[in-house]
Amino acid sequence: MSNQSNEENLLFGVMSFGMGVIKGIANQTIRQEYHDELEIEKHEHPDESGMEQMGHAIGRTISHFFQGSDNHEK
Repeated sequence: MSNQSNEENLLFGVMSFGMGVIKGIANQTIRQEYHDELEIEKHEHPDESGMEQMGHAIGRTISHFFQGSDNHEK
């Protein structure tokens, strides 16, 4: 029973991490396209899990890498 619980926790962590990566890439893309028109908060979202926050940060980094953008330059 505890093995199933551990597997569920791992699956949830991976899914949260994946959603965070997707959000990070999407937010960075939006920020890139509409940097002056939209005010996107840069603080951490309290409703996200730790894995999602980490994935979000990695998603932003991946997006920066592929777009070759300057870091938050206005």
